[in-house]
Amino acid sequence: MGGKHLARWAIPALLAVVTACGSPVAPTPAGPGPDSVPGSVNAELGADFTLAAGATAHLDDDRLTVLFRGVSNDSRCPEEPDIRCVWEGDATIALTVTSNGTAAEHDLKVQPPGNELALDGYRIHLVALRPGGSTQTIPQSEYRVDLRVSRT
Repeated sequence: MGGKHLARWAIPALLAVVTACGSPVAPTPAGPGPDSVPGSVNAELGADFTLAAGATAHLDDDRLTVLFRGVSNDSRCPEEPDIRCVWEGDATIALTVTSNGTAAEHDLKVQPPGNELALDGYRIHLVALRPGGSTQTIPQSEYRVDLRVSRT
């Protein structure tokens, strides 16, 4: 096969591969939700669950829903081997919690004591926020929050 023939199919094939690798990927929902609504998950009281920004957890037979709106502030120390921080920093997540039919906005922080919220007989605990701190801006679509909801 001559060089011209190789170039005719190799260059478009290479471009297709490069384009596919650079395409944005939609966040994977944390798990199956009610009626298979994307971005929605049924979660159990007392068990950790993960939400992507924009996803909602339904708990306690839908008496409580928790929407992870996103990260409003992230000043955590970057997780890079050559960076040392005096303080590990903090991050704030924005939630909309609906209980007894009433929705209210709340913020939780990664660092205690601001990592828990007590509301209408429930305790919402921020377990972890991923990815860790970075020197680059983290797009909202890449954040995942691990939460645990229990009865008080």
